[in-house]
Parts: sequence; structure tokens; C-alpha cells
Amino acid sequence: MQIAPLPEDEAARLAELHRYEILDAAPEEALDDLTQPIKEKPLLVVVARCLAPPSSEVAA
Repeated sequence: MQIAPLPEDEAARLAELHRYEILDAAPEEALDDLTQPIKEKPLLVVVARCLAPPSSEVAA
């Protein structure tokens, strides 16, 4: 498995994450409840649903 190289702005990226206190944050039950159905689906299904047009745009 190849490991992706770090971006050139990695230090700035990490500084922003620390500034927003995103890293090492406590779990949030509401967010976990929202994302749980996505975690249970295969990645292909999630991507396909994200790329699909809204049902109102699908021809009948």
C-alpha cells in the first residue's frame, strides 16, 4: 500500500484544525446518529447516492 505524501501546507492545515478544536474532540451523539446509516453502507452505495440527481429531477 502506498502512503500519500503530506501536502505542502500540512503545518497550516493542522494549525487550522487545532484552532477550531476539531482534533481530539469528544464524540458527539447527534453527529454519530446522523452518520451511522452511512457507515453501515458499502462505499459504492454512498457515492452513487451522492452523485444521483434528486428524485424530483428523475423523469417519471
